[in-house]
Amino acid sequence: MRILLITLAFSAVFLSAADWPNFMGPTRNGVASETGIIKSFTSSGPAVLWSAKLGEGFGAAAIVGGKVYILDREADTEDIMRCYDLATGKVEWKTSYTAPGKTSFNGSRCVPAVDETYVFSVGQMGQITCFERATGKQLWQKSISDDYGVKLPNWGFAQCPVIYKNTVIIGVQGNRAGVVAFDKATGNEAWSSRTLSGGVGYVSPMVYTIDGVDQVVMISARGKSEKGEVVGFNAENGRELWTYDGWQCSIPIGNALHLGNGKLFITGGYKAGSVMIQVSGSSVNEVFKLDFETCGAQVHLPLVIGEYMYLFSNSNERKDGMTCISLTGDKKWNTGKTPNFGLGGSIFIEGQIWAVDGDTGKLHIIDPSPDGYKEVSSAKVLSGKQMWAPLALSDGHLVIRDQSTLKCLDVKTK
Repeated sequence: MRILLITLAFSAVFLSAADWPNFMGPTRNGVASETGIIKSFTSSGPAVLWSAKLGEGFGAAAIVGGKVYILDREADTEDIMRCYDLATGKVEWKTSYTAPGKTSFNGSRCVPAVDETYVFSVGQMGQITCFERATGKQLWQKSISDDYGVKLPNWGFAQCPVIYKNTVIIGVQGNRAGVVAFDKATGNEAWSSRTLSGGVGYVSPMVYTIDGVDQVVMISARGKSEKGEVVGFNAENGRELWTYDGWQCSIPIGNALHLGNGKLFITGGYKAGSVMIQVSGSSVNEVFKLDFETCGAQVHLPLVIGEYMYLFSNSNERKDGMTCISLTGDKKWNTGKTPNFGLGGSIFIEGQIWAVDGDTGKLHIIDPSPDGYKEVSSAKVLSGKQMWAPLALSDGHLVIRDQSTLKCLDVKTK
């Protein structure tokens, strides 16, 4: 019992409520559990505690135990995992590996997945890498291209790993496996799923509990001759549980979002629109479906707040701005061009939406309401173009980035 209590206490230190350990935060839905966050700011924005130079890209931070982890990329030749102290911005360590190549919209894409021992990432050129969290030592590496026969996609490999028990799960989308769970310590395959139909997309796998079963939910792209699919695999062994092909997207980016009780919301650009499905056992039923003119978010998923979803219904085809949709599929409002938010990210903090406009670099605080858009504060905090990375929050520190700089903002009440 004493050993068990020590183990639990040790885990709590490194994976506390303040941590942001992976893509979309501790609950993988963009919702922060922290309190004591400011409710507004002046036109100058929150104070910048520190900043650091980065190579171009879209990869965002994970934060665990007061340390910031971000995958960077420089000179089209190497990926670099960087570790900063959250409070001071001091470089704790950095580790690079050779990864030559270039794609359209070049740069890092991944949000690392971090636990008390390891840091995992997926590079633009397809390297799956495990680092020792304390020192940055590279422990093992796999290649999606070389090991799983996947041709480099037009926009590179753009997904985030997900940790499940003693494994780290990647949607390799290869010619001999669709999803693979690797042993965290060794990199050996724990299991691999069947191949996925359709083409290679840019979706990150997610693990959700549905009907009491932990499931990996993965989405593939509509191919030239095959339909894409949304599939649920058993997270313990990779066995297929269900599949659905009623939603098709040629370039899917956002993952499926679990709203509870087996309901999954899926949205995308390229005229794919949006759908809510209900999974029960091996059966899948459509709850509602929305065409792209009503709702379609190309990159980021909605924030679910009460009985409503708030998302940026922007894509190559339409610019409808922040949009409010009920959980029954009724559109309540959208902001249109002002503000539009582009392909920026957002998180939900203590009753408010914090969002970065991907085109202007403005940070906004919004009070969510089905009655209309209610802005509280806004200030320009980032510069340049294509400011599309997700946000991360830990211990009153908001960590965001543009194409050249990582910034840590003080958003804690005094």
